[in-house]
Amino acid sequence: MPAIEPAALRRAWSKAWGWLRLGLGLLLFALSLREIDWPHLQAQLALAQPAWLWAALLSTLAGAGIKILRWDVLLAGSGLSARPSLLRLGGAFLLGQAANILLPFRGGEVVRIGWLAAEDRQDTLLAAVSVFVEKYLDLAALLLLALWLGPTLPIEFIERSRRWLAPLCLALSALLAAALWLGPRLWGPLSRSLARRPNGRWVGLLRRADGWAANLRALRRARVILPALGLTVLAWLVMLSTNLLVLRALGLSADVRAGSLVLALVYFGVAPALMPGNLGPFYFFAMLGLAPFGISQAERGAFAVILHALVTLPPLVLAGAFLAGSRWVERVRG
Repeated sequence: MPAIEPAALRRAWSKAWGWLRLGLGLLLFALSLREIDWPHLQAQLALAQPAWLWAALLSTLAGAGIKILRWDVLLAGSGLSARPSLLRLGGAFLLGQAANILLPFRGGEVVRIGWLAAEDRQDTLLAAVSVFVEKYLDLAALLLLALWLGPTLPIEFIERSRRWLAPLCLALSALLAAALWLGPRLWGPLSRSLARRPNGRWVGLLRRADGWAANLRALRRARVILPALGLTVLAWLVMLSTNLLVLRALGLSADVRAGSLVLALVYFGVAPALMPGNLGPFYFFAMLGLAPFGISQAERGAFAVILHALVTLPPLVLAGAFLAGSRWVERVRG
């Protein structure tokens, strides 16, 4: 019997894993909709108040803007030689969000780093470090939110967070501390030792590595860390306000605990990117977050439909507009 080539085995496993994730996403979608009273759902959607929906849309856009500003602060703090404009930075951020929505895996961070590096010739390593710090701040915010919610959380979320969320946050904290504090401290003596070698091949690499170390040290400054922390708190408060505004639009009680629980569970649920659009996980966890508060299945379904549209359609539309505008500018310049 002929042996299976490792490359073919990896491709088969990747394909099987993709179908398994898609199947799990579809299962969550089916579970979230299995007991919905469809006429009641349609009635709830028809009763949604436009003024509150517009406010929720503005809240969604404001949250994206705050995250773009946070990324700008982190990039500026890293010491990039050519700081990108907010317009191009926002475009790269929205393209990353659109990629996370459309692709069956989380490739948005790679897309936005690649777009920024290609368009502005930014240092890819420093851009990647800024995104890592950004994701770490969001993970820490999620952990703090989960600790605050406490007894409100479903037992399975508590068990999973105990098994991986808290350890992951601690591991990333250690990695971030090593990169920003220990790494530059260790690199100094090593750099001086390598510089004493007569081989000229080291000169260019050493200068570049010394620049990286200096940029990493710059990220530790209070004028970078404190604004990034403040913008993280503000971004999460705005995301919470979006949930509360959608609840108000449907005439439901805008309970801060309900909005916070939905925020924590949805953020947790869509992280694996089981399917394009995160349709199944988003609906399942958004509806699960409202279950402890006496809200009917149809009302929870209407909430999930509106919230999903608010957080997925604007990034797709804006990313498409940014791409179209970029191509038009290139044609004009050409």
